[in-house]
Amino acid sequence: MKSKVIKTKITNIINEWDPYYLFPDAPPDEYEPEISRILNVLPKVSNYYELGLVIKKIFEESFGAEFFEKECFEIARKIMFEIYRDGNL
Repeated sequence: MKSKVIKTKITNIINEWDPYYLFPDAPPDEYEPEISRILNVLPKVSNYYELGLVIKKIFEESFGAEFFEKECFEIARKIMFEIYRDGNL
């Protein structure tokens, strides 16, 4: 149950961010592979800085475009806040 809640929170944050401006034309699961990778790495990171670096790497590998670390850190901070706020992780 917790992993489903966490995945939903991550999905909402990533889709709202929409780093490649694919919405509203793209299907709602457009970023599913990247979201799954983020979900898998969550237990291995201890802070938003580490998660931000992972998010940057995931999206750069998936789409072949460079991202600003600051932007990825902000998304990581939002994810960490959402999942820890309610004790989901």
